[in-house]
Amino acid sequence: MIVIFQNFSLSVAGERLTKRLRYHSFKAMLRQEIGWFDRKANSTGALLTRLASDTTAVKGVSSYIAILIIVESRNYAPLRPRGPLPLPPCTFSSSFPT
Repeated sequence: MIVIFQNFSLSVAGERLTKRLRYHSFKAMLRQEIGWFDRKANSTGALLTRLASDTTAVKGVSSYIAILIIVESRNYAPLRPRGPLPLPPCTFSSSFPT
């Protein structure tokens, strides 16, 4: 049941992210000067394709990252120490010339 809820939550979050990205991208396009739309790279078809494909790609990447975070947090939850996490040792000092 938890997995179904996680999938639903990730889907809703991804759709909201896509909607928000499209809204802000379209808003930025409307603020451009008229001459900007005359360029071949900014034709109507290119702009619509950019709104459709770029935001969907971001949605896919963000949901992939969210799934990785959930899976990794499950894997390491029992091993997590109580209190603040210790910092890893600094390895930058050996790479600088002395």
